[in-house]
Amino acid sequence: MIYVLDDDGFHVELVKKAFPGQEVLHFTDSVGFINSLKKAKDVDLVVIDLWIDKGPHQQDRFLGTNPRIEGILVAEQVRKLLKNTPIVLSTRFATHEIFMRAKYLNITPLEIPEDYTVGIQKFKELFPYLSFPRNSGIFEEFKNAGFVTESPKMLEILRLVYKWKDLDEPILITGETGTGKDTLAKAIHKLSNRQSSPFINFVISAYPRENLYAKLFGIKKGAFTGVEGSPGVLESVGDGTIVLNEIGDLSVEAQIELLQVIEDRIFYRMQSHKPIKFKGRFIFLTNKDVEQMVEQGGFRKDLYRRIMGFHVHIPPLRERKEDIPVLIEHFAPELRFTDTAMKHLTSNFEYPENVGSLHKIILILRSLLTDRNTVTLDDVIKAISYIHKKKVVTTGEINGDELPDIVLDYIISRNLTIKDFEQLLMDRAYAKFGQTWKKETWGKLGIPRTTFYRKRGL
Repeated sequence: MIYVLDDDGFHVELVKKAFPGQEVLHFTDSVGFINSLKKAKDVDLVVIDLWIDKGPHQQDRFLGTNPRIEGILVAEQVRKLLKNTPIVLSTRFATHEIFMRAKYLNITPLEIPEDYTVGIQKFKELFPYLSFPRNSGIFEEFKNAGFVTESPKMLEILRLVYKWKDLDEPILITGETGTGKDTLAKAIHKLSNRQSSPFINFVISAYPRENLYAKLFGIKKGAFTGVEGSPGVLESVGDGTIVLNEIGDLSVEAQIELLQVIEDRIFYRMQSHKPIKFKGRFIFLTNKDVEQMVEQGGFRKDLYRRIMGFHVHIPPLRERKEDIPVLIEHFAPELRFTDTAMKHLTSNFEYPENVGSLHKIILILRSLLTDRNTVTLDDVIKAISYIHKKKVVTTGEINGDELPDIVLDYIISRNLTIKDFEQLLMDRAYAKFGQTWKKETWGKLGIPRTTFYRKRGL
């Protein structure tokens, strides 16, 4: 749905002709416009005319007294209401200061000429996704790219992301652990014009601070005795997509370097003064409250402002339970759930680890159903009880003979190779035990000290 504030009808007609398949709501007074948006649930685009003239009996229906700047006052209020929704401040008469203020608020300033044809084309170029009907194939496109959903909340997010998929600007994806941030990032890459180029998911917390710079930016040959030199992931990604996973764990010092890469599109290998052009695209992921980190000094304010322009927040699974059946179908198409079993999954469980909790339930159900594929309410209750007791990957409640099946299901469902799974185990163990090899930590994995250092590249 598109909301338009326009006193003379010029802009509303422009929007209707640009997007004939969309529902357009037209308002001529600021207060009514804002009050309607406060109650709105599905807003695809907000268009505000900068110059709004007051009628003789409408003086109390506007925010200011100057018609020439009424639109920017309204836009400021709307941005507070709608954090991520695209807003256009449209005008035929605007000053540089107005345009700069709009850009600071992440509002698109758009100078519209008298020519309808040119104005229509400008809107279509800015918001190509609105040319699709509301229930178009966006869900299907993302599903084919690996991100499965049928939630109306997620549709609004996907429609927004679809608009951004081919831009060079970084995208920030936030949400609780297990909501699907990694999966959405990979789907964006697959749908973008970078799909044939590399995709690298770099987990910041997997590397100690002393090694992080070299891993990100690379190291010059001869920088230290015996060092051959090697590219970092920013170089290896080429013109593809690099995901910096858990950007909230990046040190403040490294954030300065990252900001330079985003702003100037260049970086330097360790101990080198030769600039290297960054050709890729950043996607940042975090489950932390970045705004709170800025207030506490743990995240640079300038970097936060730079990456917040293209920000999406994935709601937790408990707020979009209509996704549960379609996710189950994706994870385990062979399973058939009774009505009571499915109702219990969609009504009576809060999914503390979001999609991760659902995936664990599926793995447990597969281990329980040895001679059938129909899932009953009792099966679901038993699987959830394992989750609550945290016995999902132990031999306490699950028979030891079934544990290899659970591991195998996990490897197959994530399209992992044995080498990938080994690396995953190494990364998790590294995060848990740290770099120092001890018999009480790494020694428990039954690997020699030399193997540990070789596999970790230390």
